[in-house]
Amino acid sequence: NNQTMEPLFPDSNDSGEASKRLKILTENITYLEKENEDLRERVYDLENSLGIHKSIMNELSDDKKFDPQARYFTEQLNHESELLHKKIEKLTSDKSDLRSRLVIEKQMEIRDSDQEGQEVKALKEELLEMRQNLDRKEYLLQYC
Repeated sequence: NNQTMEPLFPDSNDSGEASKRLKILTENITYLEKENEDLRERVYDLENSLGIHKSIMNELSDDKKFDPQARYFTEQLNHESELLHKKIEKLTSDKSDLRSRLVIEKQMEIRDSDQEGQEVKALKEELLEMRQNLDRKEYLLQYC
């Protein structure tokens, strides 16, 4: 693993702006990582709680004294609970994917913005050089 990472902002002369943007991106990534960890803990707690509740409901519904109508109702609630749990898992996964895409798109936007800035700077330098050449030629034409 002796590979060096490719710089995020290669040949950037405006390193101050690039550093600010990189710092903002790093802060955003840190925030998202913390939020993801909090969500994982919440999902873990909810899954444990759901498991406990299911066990209690199953114990109650297995009791012979339990009303058949109440047993049916309990089974329906368990089924609906499982469906909702699957929806929550999918939504959590989708949310994580969208946030990851957002971070990547922000990085690409910053990279593209920096590239455009570098291109504009190069064109300005080229224009300045052309003006200087034109001025030299005009000067030479005046004295020749």
